[in-house]
Amino acid sequence: YRCHTMRLGWQVRPEFAVAQGASSRDVLDDLVRFFGCGRVYRNSRHDDHREDMYRYCVQRFVDLRDVIVPFFREHPLRTSKRDNFDKFARIIELMDLRRHLSVSGIEQIAEITQTMNHRKPSEVLRILRDHTPALF
Repeated sequence: YRCHTMRLGWQVRPEFAVAQGASSRDVLDDLVRFFGCGRVYRNSRHDDHREDMYRYCVQRFVDLRDVIVPFFREHPLRTSKRDNFDKFARIIELMDLRRHLSVSGIEQIAEITQTMNHRKPSEVLRILRDHTPALF
């Protein structure tokens, strides 16, 4: 996302999240205990759901790299989310290589995110290319 305090004007903030209705919140609490990281948040959006929604979120890079990605590499998802997770894991790998600290790395990460979670192509890549200050 756009962040004027960052050197490149952009910040990459990956997040692993699982959402459930209030009646299944205990499953999310189990995830916190199982993985030993992350938190459960009340989701302010209800959408078409008749109950409050809750999200288990892991945002700390170290937890994503050392706990979440290795677990799902060892135990791959068997749903349509597997492809998205593989892309997410690739972004974590790129960040571990510090690629997110260069314009080309941010562009590469943005290209990956545009193919995730049924996203339609957006203006993010154009904005990155047109509005990122030259650093060299």
